[in-house]
Amino acid sequence: MAMGVECLSIGEFSELTGISAHSLRFFDRIGLLSPVRSGNGYRSYSSAQVAQAQMILLLQRAKLPNSRIRELLAGQLRADGARQLAQCRQALSQEIAALEQAHAMIGHQLTMLAQSERGMQQLDRPFVERVAASEVGILALDTPQILDFFAEITRLAADPAWYLLHDYGFILERDEVKADGYPLRRMFTRVPRHVAQSPHPLPAGEVMGMYCRGSLENNAAVHHLLGEVRACGYRPAGTIRISNVSGPVIERHKRDFIIRIDIPLAGS
Repeated sequence: MAMGVECLSIGEFSELTGISAHSLRFFDRIGLLSPVRSGNGYRSYSSAQVAQAQMILLLQRAKLPNSRIRELLAGQLRADGARQLAQCRQALSQEIAALEQAHAMIGHQLTMLAQSERGMQQLDRPFVERVAASEVGILALDTPQILDFFAEITRLAADPAWYLLHDYGFILERDEVKADGYPLRRMFTRVPRHVAQSPHPLPAGEVMGMYCRGSLENNAAVHHLLGEVRACGYRPAGTIRISNVSGPVIERHKRDFIIRIDIPLAGS
């Protein structure tokens, strides 16, 4: 070892780098990271090799084969090393994007499960609360088929799994809500592309809300809650929002879905 360079035993080097002694011996055997052997045969590493060891770990995580890593570290890929690293980086970018989407999906599903639990505890029991202002995207379609809305949002989002990642529901006109149902004319989502293309503000204010079973289509609880608003001495204002809470991702049958109904209150 050169003067001033710290010598590390295989155990010390293993503890410092997080690479097991077994892996270090393997690296030595294939010529990936070679220690200096003393007269008695013990392996000895320099502190300068710590950075090399960390680079090896990072390149392995990037799924480069050990043979390529060895050549890169030895400077034997100068002609096409940059090309190979660029390809590796592109593949990593795609994997990172997929992992970020999976991370977002899991986070959204955790939120939905928590809201579903709250809905189960308050099922069919109206409550009044203040909601914050937010912005959604609006899709207006003249169709009786809810699946037509989903198909169009899938096209806009360029992602067939958008409903696993974002809230959605419908905005209803109060005068169109009857005891036997209502038309679905305007779907809202929080899909970023949809919000950017067709932004629509949802104002802050007090609402009478209720969780109930059933689908977003012709749910009798919407008409029932309108009656509750008036029976409690409130006046409804603006449009009604019905939102998915635990739809087809969690439940198998529409009758088991949980939705949330929000009716804005006048003067709030």
